[in-house]
Order: sequence, then C-alpha cells, then structure tokens
Amino acid sequence: MPAASLLAWRIWQKQWQRLFHWHILVAAVITLVIAVPWYIAVHNATSVDWTRGFFLEHNLGRFSGPMEGHGGLFIIVPLFVLLGLLPASVFIGESLRHFWQRFSNSFLQLAFCVMLVYIVFYSISGTKLPNYPTPCYPFVALLLANFIDMGFSKSLSVRKYPFIILLAINIALPIGLYFGIRNEIALRGEEANALLMLILTAAAVVSFWLFLKRSFRAAMLSLLFFYTAFNLIFFNYLYPKLYANNPLSKTINDVRKYQNIVAYKIFQPSFTFYVPNRIPVFEQVDSLNAYLQTHQAVVLSRQTFEPELDSLHLQEIAAHHDLFETSTTVLLTNAKR
Repeated sequence: MPAASLLAWRIWQKQWQRLFHWHILVAAVITLVIAVPWYIAVHNATSVDWTRGFFLEHNLGRFSGPMEGHGGLFIIVPLFVLLGLLPASVFIGESLRHFWQRFSNSFLQLAFCVMLVYIVFYSISGTKLPNYPTPCYPFVALLLANFIDMGFSKSLSVRKYPFIILLAINIALPIGLYFGIRNEIALRGEEANALLMLILTAAAVVSFWLFLKRSFRAAMLSLLFFYTAFNLIFFNYLYPKLYANNPLSKTINDVRKYQNIVAYKIFQPSFTFYVPNRIPVFEQVDSLNAYLQTHQAVVLSRQTFEPELDSLHLQEIAAHHDLFETSTTVLLTNAKR
C-alpha cells in the first residue's frame, strides 16, 4: 500500500524513472534483510500455518470476499473515513477545491495519493472494517489542516455547506445511536446514554452560528472545545459502559478457568488477545469429538452451529449476542461443573 502510494505520487510528478534510483534498491535490500529472517522463522515455527493464514486467508481471502460478515457497498469505506475524522472531515470537499492550483505542492500531492490509494483499495475489497483505512488518516488530516490553516489566515473563503453537513450528521448521530442501542439485545436499557451524543449536536449548532456571526476561526475553536469534551466523556464513560456488554467482557473470566480453550468453526477473534495460547479451530464435529475424548475444554463458537454439536452433549456455559452484529457467541464445555 505505501509502495502504491509512492508510485502514484511519482507518476503524478512525472518522475516515475526515480523509482529505479539506486537509493530505492538499497532501501529494498535493507528491508528484506530485516524482514525475511523473521518471516522464515515464523513460517518454520508454525509449520507453514502462519504463512498460509496471513498471506492467503487474511490478505487474499479478505480482499476477494467478505469475512466474518464484514462486507458492504463501495461507499462504506469513504464513510468510515468521514466519520473517523469528524468534525474536520466535513471540509474534505472544500480542501479539494481549486484542485490543480492547491495541489501544485509536492507534499500535498503525496498526502492526496496516500488517501486515494487506501480508500480506493479498501472500497473494492470484499471485507470492509472501520480500521482498514486508518493508515491514511494522518495524510487526510494534513490535507484538512492545510485547508483550515488557509481558512484561518483568510487566504481563501470558506463556504457554509460543510457546517450544514456537520449539523445534519450530528443531529443524526444521537438518533442513530439511540435506535442502535434499542435494537441491540445486549444493550437494552442503555438507551439514555445516547443523549450524551447531544454534545456533538450542540457543537454543530454553536459552530455554525459562530461561523455566520463571527468567523471561521471562532467556529473551529468551538468545535475543538466541544469535541475534546465529548472525547473525554466517550472514552472514559460511554464506550467502556457499552463495551462491558460484549461477549468477551462478560465471559473472559469463565474462559480463563479452563486450561484448554478451543473453537468450533468460528469465534469472536478478540478472545485471542486475552488467553495465553493460540486457540485451535476445529472445522469438523468428528475432529472436535476426538479432541474432547482426551481433554476437558471450553469450546468457543456461535449459536448457529450449536445444533451440529448436539451429538457431543456439551453443556452451555454462556450465550451472549455480539454487539451490533447478527451472531451470538456461545461457550460450551465437556467438563463437569
């Protein structure tokens, strides 16, 4: 991805021949000397499993089709970037205005190429997740910061439509979160927490009023104040409170009681980061049954696969709906409790 960004940048500058400069060759050699021994060591340590899983499944596989149900339309990735960089991202259209004049600067061209490569690549990818385009965020932020700086210095005029877009988004956010919580089985009763999003609605209203009555600078400083306050509340209260209702938070203490932790077909991948060993995944009932004949274990899976395991007579420890997804995580065991 970085190489594609640099290639696009050099082509834009009509300096593609510099890609064959000896500096590039030296950089490539240094990179290979550092990286290849690690890849070989992990390849050998995992008996090819890591190489197959990383390159074929989690790169080619995720690009060629949706995994874990995380698909979607082309437009969803630009929306991830828009929401991820609020409130400044509403000015992306303005930052691209007078394109050829503004992007005569080489560094801004590089930032634009990185943004374009990541957004286009992940838009055509089969699997789409909010974190995928985040490596381009700093470069999009530089484009936005350049525009905002020019707005502060009054070297260009700022139109009001971005503030209208921000107002519409920030009115929709608390409404959307309210109904999202209401329709999520695991969060029923937490709907009132959506009212905290009204801080963002107030931010959009106040900033729009200041833009119309005073200046672009005053409007942006008000957004800085409101969004800083909201982020403090969100990361220290709202997010932890909602996240505490996900299957991992509710069951990890039960999972850790078992020395052997395995999975059947598919499981919530976040468990991987909270247990000491790799979680083996069994694709067939017979192979799982053979393992359970000699091991007492907890089996992570999804409720939709429980009927396939009826013949094993496992005891259900817990079942919790995955937040804002269609699946339900289940914990099963053959151990006597």
